[in-house]
Amino acid sequence: AADEDIQSITAYVSNREPTYKNEYSGMYEGYNLIFINAESLSPFIVREDWMPMLYKMMHEGFVFTNYYQPTRNKSTIDGEYTNCLSQYPAPNRWSLYESSDTYQPYALGNALTAKGYTCKAYHDYDFNYYDRSKTHPNLGYDFKAVGFGLNLPSEEEYFSDLEMMQVAYDEFTSTEPFHAYFMTYSGHLPYDYKTNPIAEKNRARAEELTEGLGYNDTVKAYVAAQLEFEYALEYLVERLEEDGLLDHTLFVISPDHYPYAFQNDDYDILAQKSVLNNEFTTYQSCLAIWNSQMEEPVTVDKICSGVDILPTVLNLMGVTYDSRLLAGRDILYDQKGYVVVEDYSYLTPYIEYDAKKDKVSERSGDVTEDQKTSVMDLNKLEQMYKISEKILVKDYFGYIYQKGGKK
Repeated sequence: AADEDIQSITAYVSNREPTYKNEYSGMYEGYNLIFINAESLSPFIVREDWMPMLYKMMHEGFVFTNYYQPTRNKSTIDGEYTNCLSQYPAPNRWSLYESSDTYQPYALGNALTAKGYTCKAYHDYDFNYYDRSKTHPNLGYDFKAVGFGLNLPSEEEYFSDLEMMQVAYDEFTSTEPFHAYFMTYSGHLPYDYKTNPIAEKNRARAEELTEGLGYNDTVKAYVAAQLEFEYALEYLVERLEEDGLLDHTLFVISPDHYPYAFQNDDYDILAQKSVLNNEFTTYQSCLAIWNSQMEEPVTVDKICSGVDILPTVLNLMGVTYDSRLLAGRDILYDQKGYVVVEDYSYLTPYIEYDAKKDKVSERSGDVTEDQKTSVMDLNKLEQMYKISEKILVKDYFGYIYQKGGKK
């Protein structure tokens, strides 16, 4: 007989409301897919005059006006875990590392390999960091990083997103359909010109773009570092267009977390408004799902977060999956969205709940009394996180799909 944890997971998922196919189901079936986790990317630098390619992707595809990327306990690697596996990371575990010996059929690498794709992943930093050489092959990727098959021309001096794309491009586009996954690095801390050579490399351009904004050197260095990511995207799009691949390629781009390495009020200075006074304004972020052939943008006002990326992309790519097994929800499915952070503070279309203060705030003036008092059950929120942890610890996918499963 199954143990108590297996039974509790099964009871939980059996009672969840599934999501069903919608008008976007299979819209990009058979398309190439490029999925990028962008290190410390902030929506406040996605400006048309600063980062025109990224701006285009964020504003001419599916446009997500209420996307959030909460910072989790293990920062970048928890951001990857959430974005790639649609589960909430356990605060006291290295969740992605612990997933490396579990069965993950819905990870995009595995799901698309099963559909005949060649799936490759790249990271322009040390392969040992966060043990990605163990985790990412288990997600279905032929993985390369610095010291593990990815040889960047300037890696002795700096780690460049642009160089990563230049080195990887011919390889991942050599067969179709392809899926390429990138974890970028150029936007990583520290944000100063002395110790961040990428920031120094792009300093002149950043100084020119930010003239007159009252930015300090820390914020300017952050902009300079992120410009390398823009140049990487411009290179990718140019090459794909030259090779006749762009029209049949879907891009998905999300940050791993906001630039939490900023000190004091630097993030407010970047935003040019107060965002640090509230964790949800701090965590408000940006998501791109874009294909060059979209005739007009599709604006999506639904509240959503990184945990919702995987089910959304699986549906767009025509992959059949059991939606009850993922913590996130297809963003394009007609269902109210919400965002929950690790202290069980949450955001719904109507209210914001601050768990630290045990305080409920209305999100707009037209909230009805019923909507204001419909506070989410905190026990259920806690259970939601615990179920994600149990799915990981028990290798629940391995159990239900008879691929082993931890006992």
